[in-house]
Amino acid sequence: MSLSSPSTTGGLLSNIYAGSSSDSETSDYTTDDESEYTDDEDDDDESDISELPEDEPAPPPRPVKPSNGKIRVHWAKSDDDTDVTNFREELGPPAMEFPFELDDFQKRAVLRVSHGDSVFVAAHTSAGKTAVAEYAIANAIKQGGRAIYTSPIKALSNQKYREFTEKFDSVGVITGDVSINPLANVVIMTTEILRTMLYRKDESLANIKTVIFDEVHFVNDPDRGVVWEECIILMPPDDKPYLLMDNKGVFNTAAYRKIYDEIRAAEAPAPNAKQAAGKGKGRGKGKGKGKGKGVHRGPAPKQPLTGESKIRLETQKLQGMIKALEADDKLPATVFVFSRVRCERYAMGMPHLDLLSGSAERSKVHVFLKESFSKLDETDRDLPQIQAVTDLALRGIGVHHGGLLPIVKEAVEILFSRGHIKVLFATETFAMGVNMPARSVIFSSIRKHDGSKFRYLLPTEYTQMSGRAGRRGLDSVGNVYVLAAEELPDLKALTTTMTSKHTPLQSQFKLTFQMLLQMAKLTHWKAEDLMSRSYLENARAMQLPTARRDLQRLKKRQGDLPKLECVLGEEDMHRYAKLELKSRHMASDLYGTLFNTDHKKVFCRGRLVMVWSLPDIKASSPAVILGSSPPSMSTSVVATVDVLVVLRKPVPGSSPAGDSGYTVRIKNLPVKSGLLLVTNHALPNGVDFSDAFGLAREMRRCEDAGQFDEPLELGKNLKQIQTEYFDTLIGVKDLTKAKMKSKCHRCHLRQEHFDLVVEEGQIEDDIEDLEFKIDDSSLYLAPARERMLRALVDLGELDKDTMQITLKGRAASELVLGDELTLTELLFRNEFGEADVPSCVALVCCFACDSGVSQMSHEAAEALLPPETVKLLEQAMETHGKVAEILTKERVETDWTEFDKQLCLGIAPLAYAWAKGVPFAELMTAEPIQSKEDEEVYYSLWKPGDKPLQEGAVVRSIQRCDELFRRLGKAAGVMGSTEVVEKVEKCREAIRRDIVFALSLYLEQDGQRQASKAVDEAGEKEGCPVEEVS
Repeated sequence: MSLSSPSTTGGLLSNIYAGSSSDSETSDYTTDDESEYTDDEDDDDESDISELPEDEPAPPPRPVKPSNGKIRVHWAKSDDDTDVTNFREELGPPAMEFPFELDDFQKRAVLRVSHGDSVFVAAHTSAGKTAVAEYAIANAIKQGGRAIYTSPIKALSNQKYREFTEKFDSVGVITGDVSINPLANVVIMTTEILRTMLYRKDESLANIKTVIFDEVHFVNDPDRGVVWEECIILMPPDDKPYLLMDNKGVFNTAAYRKIYDEIRAAEAPAPNAKQAAGKGKGRGKGKGKGKGKGVHRGPAPKQPLTGESKIRLETQKLQGMIKALEADDKLPATVFVFSRVRCERYAMGMPHLDLLSGSAERSKVHVFLKESFSKLDETDRDLPQIQAVTDLALRGIGVHHGGLLPIVKEAVEILFSRGHIKVLFATETFAMGVNMPARSVIFSSIRKHDGSKFRYLLPTEYTQMSGRAGRRGLDSVGNVYVLAAEELPDLKALTTTMTSKHTPLQSQFKLTFQMLLQMAKLTHWKAEDLMSRSYLENARAMQLPTARRDLQRLKKRQGDLPKLECVLGEEDMHRYAKLELKSRHMASDLYGTLFNTDHKKVFCRGRLVMVWSLPDIKASSPAVILGSSPPSMSTSVVATVDVLVVLRKPVPGSSPAGDSGYTVRIKNLPVKSGLLLVTNHALPNGVDFSDAFGLAREMRRCEDAGQFDEPLELGKNLKQIQTEYFDTLIGVKDLTKAKMKSKCHRCHLRQEHFDLVVEEGQIEDDIEDLEFKIDDSSLYLAPARERMLRALVDLGELDKDTMQITLKGRAASELVLGDELTLTELLFRNEFGEADVPSCVALVCCFACDSGVSQMSHEAAEALLPPETVKLLEQAMETHGKVAEILTKERVETDWTEFDKQLCLGIAPLAYAWAKGVPFAELMTAEPIQSKEDEEVYYSLWKPGDKPLQEGAVVRSIQRCDELFRRLGKAAGVMGSTEVVEKVEKCREAIRRDIVFALSLYLEQDGQRQASKAVDEAGEKEGCPVEEVS
């Protein structure tokens, strides 16, 4: 088997296009809360793409025609059955040793990696994909190079950093706010940061021998899938191998097999036993792969419950299940709950459940938590959330969701990985955690709210979560339970969730204003380069080799056509052909309508007609109707006629007719698409219709008499024909008269020359279609690109005449986080330079608000703020509205719900208070908050009874606010506004404090803590492109 080398292309997706399949399947990740539809991780890291190399040309397109002349070839194959009996001999000296025997799929993948091939590993959750990644890293280091490991979220990057530091000597991590050893042998980063480095052609990418993409199913994420595509497209054209990893069955990887060997795991490391638990404890054995025989039902409750009663019942059932699992030695367990509130309600509803083994284990938990939180201020350590999580952990219970503080989530994860958390109540994003399987998994429900409605889990969602059941090397089977406290789930829906095929992969590539601005800054790159290489254009790209080949053939055929030479010395056939083609179009509607009126009798036997849709003749020919058939379901859904056609030259199926030429009988000729002209004449009575010879002779006589040139006359009885069709009848007559005036009409070369002209025209049309298909204007997003460019011109970010980027556009290109259009307008109006620091923070945080933060109305928010801040927010709203008017004017496709969410004034009072120095603990209380700096200002952020603020969402909002300020500072630098640059630094100083910017626990080594540098310091000392934070 031979693989194509990525060295021949500027984007790996080019490899996909040479014959890839489009039947891919993918997962559809949705939100984890009934009422708040945000993911609980920092999933919107924005890359700094402001420093692209302006003299770097776009990589050339990948050659799609190999030396053997074939258009389509298979670049890779699925490798599920390669014999690995002699694995050691084939591998040679290994790059690293494992303390366990590798599974067959791991051996196959390791062999491919060692051969320098790019590999797609599709294996069950916890099956051991990471082992393949570790070998790929070790192999790169063995060759004297470096490796990059990408993950979808910052938290996962931090976890991987901690994991890899235990296995490799030189490990680095780059996240939005932290950079540790960025030039290490192996560097972990988010996919957004890799995109940043690729755009900037960063020097730290030198000597990279392999790149590993984890959780590749994010290609299908509506918001972030484009980032994965950009990274694959922008990969430099060299010989480094790539390793893609994902869960088996998350989607069909056929489209990716054209660039990677695909290795699949045959079975999960610990097959799942599944059962549904109803009123009883859900005990009983159920082993299988998700088919009906592996699903066991327990009895249902007698009547449905609602509200508090339902939650209490579910909590009781869960506690009973947990106790049963403890007795059966089936802990630890993960309970997946699709609501952050219910996560906490379930955990807090079991105050007497204690799962720790004794005081010794409890002491370990206490010491770890005390040490983890020791860096926090005393007020932060006393936060109710920290106290509640601590109390639960001291009983072996954990909670994990997006509303938790990052440091709290990390503490829970570490305790769970060490075996001290016996039961973890978690939202579905925990299923993406690093190597944290449990012995059992419990679904509190198999229905969830996806942001618009409640629905059953998708098969991919179920697979991702249930795959956490069963610990590799420890459990022979993983146990999966579905709680059915209120009613048993529908068996059909349950079976579908467990066994159905997954959602087909759909590209999420989309154009953004930021992308267009970055492309406008470059000389040799343009947006079409990215668009044409995206998976969105996969079908088009697969057709391009054939289209180019067909275009060459058509042009050669066009050049080989004989030149039309008129014996009369005139070039009238082209005009004549246009008249005939126009007649065909008019006749189609006319005769189809006539057949459905009383005038259908004109389609009688013996009627002289002109027909045109013959298989081997392009010109029209004289014919006589032998019979007609109305529309019928048993015969034809359209009206048809049987005709005898007389021809000058023979065609397949024709018969000689002496001096009259040749005849051919056509059965069931459609009236609408076969008749060019119904004449006003018919053959005389007494004609023998069984004598084709005689019919042909009579038809030639009629032709010589001009009877085939006289259109049908219907007299004055036209009441059943609409006026428009009467006009068409007149038009047919006029066209017939115009054709009769042409010398071509009665020329004996009419048929031959007409066929030549029609062929010329068809070739020209086909060439035009193929040239359009090959041209960038045929790209799916080309119209959207034109509309967006016009909007940028209207905003003054592109020059109208040259389409070059302006100073304003260069400033906007720095704002890769938030609403760059509105923020740029505010910058150029100097709104930030004139406002005070707390007001600036309040405004910018509105553009960086996490959707998990409880929102108050704009009116309520403005009532809590001083007048000058309210005025600033009103100006921002007005500017936001003007941008919307421009997008509407240029018909830019916009999700207006998301557009409105880009400016969320409800968080402004909280951000204002934080900038004033209010402690985090006070922000989370329901009591009126008094500023330490201004005794007259109070901040009653929310009242008792309101939905509580989620600490994790608040932290993410402030962190994003800090990152957005950093970007605003760069934009102000482009403008040359030192005043705004200084204001931005003061704003950042006001918010970068306390628990909001606490160091990740994963960045501290056991027994040795490594100091972390902030973004700016790391960038200055290491030359590292650290950009994102969320």
